Amino acid sequence: MKVNNIEFLHNFLDFTNEHTCYRIQIIKRRKDAGNEEMKTGEKLIRFYYIFSMADYDKLIGKIIDQCETKNARAYLEINPKSYVAVAKKLMVILAQYAEQNNYRTYEGAYHKAYGQCNSLFKKFILDVDELNNEKLRLDLIQILYDNRKLYCKNEGSALIINNTLNGYHIIFDPVRMDKLYDSLREFGFNDKDVKKNGMTLLYF
Repeated sequence: MKVNNIEFLHNFLDFTNEHTCYRIQIIKRRKDAGNEEMKTGEKLIRFYYIFSMADYDKLIGKIIDQCETKNARAYLEINPKSYVAVAKKLMVILAQYAEQNNYRTYEGAYHKAYGQCNSLFKKFILDVDELNNEKLRLDLIQILYDNRKLYCKNEGSALIINNTLNGYHIIFDPVRMDKLYDSLREFGFNDKDVKKNGMTLLYF
């Protein structure tokens, strides 16, 4: 089963802040057909950084090629960072490396800096492994809307439902998570089903 969310997630990206940067990960997983001989459960192939819609459009061909040739998945990290903050963090890390005479790990310094920075804004993911239960989908959407309506002063952004291999991700603004967890437990979900620093499937 192929999943292609490239066009759909194009509309999700938000570059309102001029310093916005998103990150895409190409990941190979042993559980995917054809990868059974992998020694580990998953392997990071590479990162891509997206600084604009134009970057996204230019890189999509390379991302698809990586997925096809490596039998890997592409994931979008949904919470962007400020590339200015990343650059400042990078300078700190490089100075630390130099002080430690650690010159062999410079290549991964930008990845490390990005990972250590705070997000420009936060969205969470509810991971749902159900393909054909439309009632559940509607119930979950209602729960999330009700949660935001009761505890949020503004409307927030619209819910995003992104397809995955075994179901879908509902991407939402976090509001009063204690109340939301209580409601989700009634449908068999637990706290681990909500990803606070999540990635959603872009292509596989």
